Amino acid sequence: SGPADTGGMQALVDERFADAPPGEVDAVVVGLQMERLCYARLAKASAYARDRSRPFIATNLDENWPAGVGVVLPAGGACVRFVAYAAERAPDVNVGKPSRELARLLVRLYALDPRRTLMVGDRCNTDVAFGRSVGMRTLLVLSGCHTLADALNGPAECFPDFVLPSLDDLAAHHC
Repeated sequence: SGPADTGGMQALVDERFADAPPGEVDAVVVGLQMERLCYARLAKASAYARDRSRPFIATNLDENWPAGVGVVLPAGGACVRFVAYAAERAPDVNVGKPSRELARLLVRLYALDPRRTLMVGDRCNTDVAFGRSVGMRTLLVLSGCHTLADALNGPAECFPDFVLPSLDDLAAHHC
């Protein structure tokens, strides 16, 4: 993406972006973009992703995140879904949580023993699923996106071993 990506429909037409020469766009990588996200950038990513010879990579699939403004806001997964829907294809790979391949890589790189590692997060479908995918114990903190009801009503692979109101409570119990 570049400066021309912030224009409107006419800029897209004038640029003839869909006619990208071979090798100019090797892959489509989509995640959260909080600044200058616009229709033109999403349209370009979608058009490029329609070409199945280009890898389509998601950086994360989080639907939303607690932005510290009192409500949850769209996250990287919202951008990924926009592009995937318009391109009529799912990403080839997700390189963020809950990617089991990423979890395995971290276990190997840092010589972690999953049985002695606690994955802490605020989302059942990413953080908890990520830890459980390699046998880590998991802790859901309720100070972010998901609630206890989300954990109780979700699939088994997203159910945490422990639940606490916040990270402060973890420190109070274990330090």
